[in-house]
Amino acid sequence: MDLEMIKIFNLYYAKQLYDAIEQVMPKLIQAFINVYGKSHADYIRDRLQNIVYTFTISKSFLNRGVILDDNNEEDTYIKDLYNRYVSYLENKRKNLSDEEDRDFTIKNYKVFSEFDDEWFLDSSLFDALKDDCPLVTNFFYQMEEDAPSCIGKAVFLPIITINFYILVHELNHALANDSYLLTHDDEFLETNFFMSGDGDYYEESEELINDFIAGKVIREFQRIGGVIPDALKRYNFNSSYQANDFLVEYFYNSLEPLILKGYISGNHNIRNIVGEDNWMLVMKLINSLFHKEDIYPEDVIPLIDMVGLMRMKFLTHNVSDNKSFVRELKRKGVKLKSTL
Repeated sequence: MDLEMIKIFNLYYAKQLYDAIEQVMPKLIQAFINVYGKSHADYIRDRLQNIVYTFTISKSFLNRGVILDDNNEEDTYIKDLYNRYVSYLENKRKNLSDEEDRDFTIKNYKVFSEFDDEWFLDSSLFDALKDDCPLVTNFFYQMEEDAPSCIGKAVFLPIITINFYILVHELNHALANDSYLLTHDDEFLETNFFMSGDGDYYEESEELINDFIAGKVIREFQRIGGVIPDALKRYNFNSSYQANDFLVEYFYNSLEPLILKGYISGNHNIRNIVGEDNWMLVMKLINSLFHKEDIYPEDVIPLIDMVGLMRMKFLTHNVSDNKSFVRELKRKGVKLKSTL
């Protein structure tokens, strides 16, 4: 195994990815603002301009990524080279102790990071590195000694078999409300817009909604003249989330302002507008449908019925504060009375 050649390619593709992210970021930030609304502009700029990136070698994405140009000998060679390199690393890891494996993983699977190596002693960052896929995780830091802890967002991306869709999907996760709330006692409490008060969490429902929003951001990026660099359009993926976006399309389109505001703010009280129990039932239905091998029209009827009920609740709650729906109601000649 030519390890020196691997090091050269690591640096080359890490730089390509970093440059590509910098190139798309101005238009991408604007696309996110256009989708979420100008009221969130400052938050979106601050969050996306302060992402801390780590680029990795991912076995799972080497296997999943499909080269778009079969005649591109460079991409074919690189994918094969890195598959052989991952096999080499897996053989080297055999019989390592936990401590040795940690050091080995940080040294060999982390290609580039804006974190120093000692940061990976933090379990959340090391676990993210071991997860072997693109993802977002929180990290905690202090601006100065004895100051309250702050929460940052770290984005992990593979240098090989990465594309624009994956980048936007993960950045949208980074915009979602923090998974931890800082209490007055400087303690972190886990929270999630898709988690019930009893701790039930429907991960696939969140992923599908995140993916649906990311798709809107990508289309908006292209509409306003954004150009995707070559480094982010060499590969395609058969994403199960993209294939099942239809499961959340009616839900999202019916409650778009509520979903966008709740997702980016994490304000659980927003769910009460349509009924907390109704919200969690829809999360459960979407999750269940996602895991079905075959979906028939009758399987979706309970979801459609519940979303229809939630939409009516939403339309009748503080309708005067929702200008887009006021315009819609006026066009339809509907008169609704505020519940306040």
